[in-house]
Amino acid sequence: MSRPLVLGRGLRRAAVRQPRQVTLAGLAVRAVTVLAGLAVLTIPAAHDPVWTALTVLGVLVAVGSPGQGGAGLALGSAVGGWFAAYGAHGSPPLAATAGYALALYLIHTSTALAAAVPLGVPMHTVVLTRWLRRCLLELAVAAGLVAASYALGRPGSSSTLLLLGLLGVLVLVGVPVLLLHRSHG
Repeated sequence: MSRPLVLGRGLRRAAVRQPRQVTLAGLAVRAVTVLAGLAVLTIPAAHDPVWTALTVLGVLVAVGSPGQGGAGLALGSAVGGWFAAYGAHGSPPLAATAGYALALYLIHTSTALAAAVPLGVPMHTVVLTRWLRRCLLELAVAAGLVAASYALGRPGSSSTLLLLGLLGVLVLVGVPVLLLHRSHG
């Protein structure tokens, strides 16, 4: 079992005093987070000030310190804002729903990349290319689902079914992430 490297006081102070180099790729990834956050704030028909403030705070934390919980706060409060805008029995337009989902996805994935590759570290082209390829593949699958949803029409919804669907997605995504996080920690 390897031990983590611990910097001494002198090295830590020297590291703090060094000016941080900012890379263009690091700024671009954070710009994606900001633009997606702006989309999340502009897509819903109505806005609740509490959910809006929490979303803005989450996006700011996600951009400033991507390894912290900013993305989770932004995503959670954005979903709360969505429900506040359309209500439990509302029927938002499908295009707005797809755009909102895209913006939430971009906040999540760009913050994850920013946390993995800090602002001052040069991002290799291979890393950026793989990230973009993965994003495009996932977005292509989502576009196929949206197209299928348009083709099938829109059945009447129930708030209970919607809530169960959201909880199912959280379980399907959250459990593997939790297990993976615990196996590496």
